[in-house]
Amino acid sequence: MESDEGDGTEPFFMGAVEELERRRILERTGRVAAEIEIDLESKGPLGLYAEDRRKDAANALRLLAGIDPRDAVGIAEAQGAVREYLRVFEWVGGWMDRAVQAEATIRQEYDSEPEDDNEGR
Repeated sequence: MESDEGDGTEPFFMGAVEELERRRILERTGRVAAEIEIDLESKGPLGLYAEDRRKDAANALRLLAGIDPRDAVGIAEAQGAVREYLRVFEWVGGWMDRAVQAEATIRQEYDSEPEDDNEGR
């Protein structure tokens, strides 16, 4: 049986493919976040980078407490170190937030089947 483009079957199948793609993206988001978390905990490259930025930020804050207020370069360097750490922290946090949202979306939209969908058929 051939499909006629005018009978609405193509949009149905395209919608199904789009839903499969959407779920795949949500699942991939969770996997990326899990890999980031594992890297941070196991002191992988990202974990080491984040740890170095954290130490730099702490050191910058320590130096900032005793810096001459007229030392614009020193102040800017210290602020830059703190901002870099916060940027890494926000990036990691953003991935974790996206993973939580993706998991909630998967559970809500894909894992919960209405109980009475198949009743009476």
